[in-house]
Amino acid sequence: MSAASHGTVVDADLVPDRHSDVLVIGGGQAGLSAAYFLQRFGLENRYQLLDHSPGPGGAWQFRWPTLTLSGTNRVHDLPGYGLNEAVGVDRDEFPASTVVPEYFARYEQKFGLRVRRPVDVRSVEREGDVFRATLGGRLRGQVITARTLINATGTWERPFIPHIPGAETFRGKQLHTHDYTGPEEFAGQRVLVVGAGISAVGLLIEIARQAPGVRRSGVHVPGRTSTPTRSLPSWVAKPLRAWNVGCERVFRRRRWCR
Repeated sequence: MSAASHGTVVDADLVPDRHSDVLVIGGGQAGLSAAYFLQRFGLENRYQLLDHSPGPGGAWQFRWPTLTLSGTNRVHDLPGYGLNEAVGVDRDEFPASTVVPEYFARYEQKFGLRVRRPVDVRSVEREGDVFRATLGGRLRGQVITARTLINATGTWERPFIPHIPGAETFRGKQLHTHDYTGPEEFAGQRVLVVGAGISAVGLLIEIARQAPGVRRSGVHVPGRTSTPTRSLPSWVAKPLRAWNVGCERVFRRRRWCR
């Protein structure tokens, strides 16, 4: 047994239960929230949570070091125990990759969540009314069965990268936010940032201090309104509803909505 960061304990010899009523895969916000409510409703001994990461924190432990807590869109409080209560209110300028894992670690300890790590789930199949999860890594080939499965793996490990015509012939470096480590690697280069979210804006600000040329094309994102579309004039409501339906279909196909 070895002590991990943030005061948690990782047992490299820990073997997950071979069967449980509920199997939760993923130790991020969704997984911990699910575990909290499973225990709250009396299932504390009938579930287990498998997390392949070396310690608490979900995807946050892998964020780039220059991302501070104040630079994130928002870290939602986990049920029953908020971020400020767990780690304090004066942590905005600390790296998110250290503050959030500390929060998650204290959350797991406070509620005694049944987290097993590091456990790598390679595949899941359904046979009748039972789910069969095949493990990899140090437990390669072992199978865990469960009546109910909660998939809380997220998207960080396997980010979606849309196809952009011409990308295969581009001679420069291309990388996803997943692989970004800091602005220094772009010193002296011309950089194009693709995206309209808070990550794109944050990286743009960082890289602009290092690169002689940074470009981000302008976009228009319709703002939110509290006015129901049914109360809008028909000449506004109909196109808006059609646009929303079209975007929903596009996103379900994992493509860009242009």
